[in-house]
Formats: sequence, C-alpha cells, structure tokens
Amino acid sequence: MIIPCLIIFTWISFNHSGVRSIRDVQLDFPSVVAIGEPVLLECRFNMENESLYSVKLYKGSKEFLHFIPEFSPPYSVYPVRGINVKSTNMSLEPLSVHYHDGQLKQSKSLAALKNAKVGNGEIQVQLSGVNLYTQGLYGCEVSADSPSWDTRIVIRRLHVLVEPKRQPEISGVETLYKPGQDLQLICVSKNTYPAANITWYLDGRKVESSGVDTVTEPTGLITTNSYLNSSVYHSVEAKCLASLWTHHYQSKKYVLLVKDPPMASVRTNQTKQRSLSVIETSSAGDMGRPAELYLPILIFFFTCNLYLNHLL
Repeated sequence: MIIPCLIIFTWISFNHSGVRSIRDVQLDFPSVVAIGEPVLLECRFNMENESLYSVKLYKGSKEFLHFIPEFSPPYSVYPVRGINVKSTNMSLEPLSVHYHDGQLKQSKSLAALKNAKVGNGEIQVQLSGVNLYTQGLYGCEVSADSPSWDTRIVIRRLHVLVEPKRQPEISGVETLYKPGQDLQLICVSKNTYPAANITWYLDGRKVESSGVDTVTEPTGLITTNSYLNSSVYHSVEAKCLASLWTHHYQSKKYVLLVKDPPMASVRTNQTKQRSLSVIETSSAGDMGRPAELYLPILIFFFTCNLYLNHLL
C-alpha cells in the first residue's frame, strides 16, 4: 500500500509543483471603451506542442464563450448580460477557425484539432454595442489536455465611458460683486459615466471645492455637482474643469467682476495753494480798500475846516 500511495503522491506533486505546458497567456483589449462602440478581446497563449483541451472566456464568474475541440460542436456562446458576440477567430498553429454570428465560416473539418499538438494559439472575439453592463472583469482560461491538464487564466478589467453631451455649467454667478463678498458657485456635469471629476481654478490657480455630490439618473448615468464657496476682493476668472479619467476634458469659464471701492478725496498741493491764494486775496481786500472810497470823506473834513477858520 505504501508504494501505490507514494506513486500517486509523486504524480500529484509533479503535476502541481511548477511543471507548466502553457506559457505566455495574455488578454488584451482597450481598458476604456466608449458606450455603443465595438471592442475586440484577444487572448494569446503558447501550448509548447501540447494538445489543447479548452479555451474559455468569462465575464466575472460567468462563462460566455468556449472552444473545446473534443466537443461537438466545439464552439459555444452563452447569454450573459452586456455581452453581444459578433464574431470569433480561433488560431491554433497551423489551423485557423472563423465564426460569424455563431456560424462556422470554413469548409475544413475540425477533426484535425483533436489531440493535435499546438504551438502558439490565439482567440479573437469581437463584441458589438458596448453598454454599461459590458464593463467588468474579463478572464481568459486556457487548459491543456492530458497528461498535464495544465490550466492558466488571466484577468483584466474593462471600463465603459459615457462622455457628456454638453460642457459643464456654472450657476450662482452674479453680475457684480463687492470687495470681500462670498462666492457661492455650483459646477454641474450631467449624464456621464463614471461620475465626472471636477476641479476649480481661480485665475489659473487650483482651489479646493467646498463639497461634491452625485445623482444617479434612471438611465444609470451620473450627474455631478461641485460647490465653491470663497471670498473675492478683485475681479477674477473662475473655471471648472470636468474630466473622466484621462480620456475626456471639458471646462467652463466665467469672469467675476468686483466693483472697485470708492476713492477717498485727495487734496493736492496745487489745490492747497489755490485755497490759500483765495484766502490771501480775500484778506487783502478786507484790510485795504481802494482810495476812491475815502475821497468824499476827506473833502468833507477839508471843507468843514475852512468854514471854521473863516468864522474865527
């Protein structure tokens, strides 16, 4: 009993201690896809002249496509929400297989794939009509046939992008501000996916927002509101920038006008000199009147004096 158990233990250890027949498994597709656009999933691998048992594609934990040469038919697609398989190309050196809308598009028999030794392999799956349910984790699982039964799986995430149809909007802008008056601005980016990231700038300088909230619309799209509360003392340019990852940027600008404070009256030296000259002129007029005003009085006194001398 000891020898059979040892043989079984050795076989299990040999097949699970790093002995691999599948190498270089890669799953490629754009990390971000715009809604409504197609996307191509590509899974490449190297069987190192082993027989292929299966290639399977998953979205999350759900299998939506497989290619298994031992099965009849070897190719199957399963309904998964958000997945619409348009076409599939399967390449196993030296054979290639093409399916379109689930139908095999070649005349050669697939019997040659059974137990065939395979080098490099690749499966290309075209998905059409990407929607919000298409996003998520995708996996490609490649399994070798006996005796190794080696299996490799790679996983990658797909994001779906919905860009806004309009620029962000700024509300709460007043026609004119007083120096030191508080700003109460709201920047709104409507109907995006994911939620927009909004950044505020005053005269080109980044400032922190006073708060952000989001609203999920019935369509599944998101409206983002960002608030800015600050004080202004001079005219400034306010800008909000809405971005979706590194794939989309839109901004809106407003020039906020601040009323200049009233100027204090300033008296110049020239004004002071004018005032002084006026004062000086007026003073001179009070102290010395023109001689014509005193002549009748002098004549009167002179006449009186002559009359008194005559009487005496």
